[in-house]
Amino acid sequence: MELQNIESALSTPPENFPREALEAAIAQPGAVTPMLLQALETAVAEPDILDDVSGQYMMTLYAMHLLGQFREPAAYPLLVRLFSLERDWQEHFVDDVISDNLPRLFASLCDDDLAPLQSIVENPALNKFVRIAALEALAIRVLMGLLEREWLIDYFRELLNGKLERDAFGVRTFLVINALRIHPGELMPEIRRAYEDHLVEAFFISLKELEEAAAAEPETIQAKFRHQVEELFDDTVGELGALPYFEDNRPAEKPAPATRAPSISRDRYLEPPRIVRSGPNPARAKKVGRNDPCPCGSGKKYKKCCLNKDQQG
Repeated sequence: MELQNIESALSTPPENFPREALEAAIAQPGAVTPMLLQALETAVAEPDILDDVSGQYMMTLYAMHLLGQFREPAAYPLLVRLFSLERDWQEHFVDDVISDNLPRLFASLCDDDLAPLQSIVENPALNKFVRIAALEALAIRVLMGLLEREWLIDYFRELLNGKLERDAFGVRTFLVINALRIHPGELMPEIRRAYEDHLVEAFFISLKELEEAAAAEPETIQAKFRHQVEELFDDTVGELGALPYFEDNRPAEKPAPATRAPSISRDRYLEPPRIVRSGPNPARAKKVGRNDPCPCGSGKKYKKCCLNKDQQG
């Protein structure tokens, strides 16, 4: 497929998934990269184009994921600039990128240039889910052996000791969750103090869980979460093909309310869906895996359907 045909297919409002165009783009990264970088530059300069699911929105969506798959270094500063904009992201953009693939895109592109991710984490004016994505990207790199754990422990300690604003409850909670993933041992004094000061959402992760993890061998904890954390981004076709915009992904009829599982509120995205908790509290029962079929019966993956919807009832 020629470049102009690829661009045309990727710039079309969503109806049918442009699998052929994406596969053609993946087959010739050198040829399509300038076009994809231009799409990101346009989005940074004119972010209002992302407020509607138009052809320009879809082109931006495809561009950031393809460039992440290509490990294109020029895409990293553009992605950081785009998500450092102090604006209210529309819900569809949160659903399609921020709460799912953005951590892996950041982790795939940042290499050893971590300062931009730190600036996102520490900026209270930014969307909390963007800040959480930057935090998770750092933990992913540690679990994949691409970043020294000691560096991240020291950085988490700085955040817990005041570098993170006091009312950043959601971001701090996710910091603690990621400390658990890489083994929280050295951070337990700071973590205990955060719980004592009620600065962590204990509903999502208890101090007892952290104490138990801290008492375990570091490699045991890291190995457990290494198998649960999604790796660097490498499947644009597989990930974006599951979006609900495309005709093939739309259920024939809306599931009856009686068969629909309770949704999870957006704030509950803070809890890693695959952590299994014990106890009588139904809120702490085993969660559906992000890549499992959605229990609502839509046929889509859970992460592409009910994971990030507002809790109902």
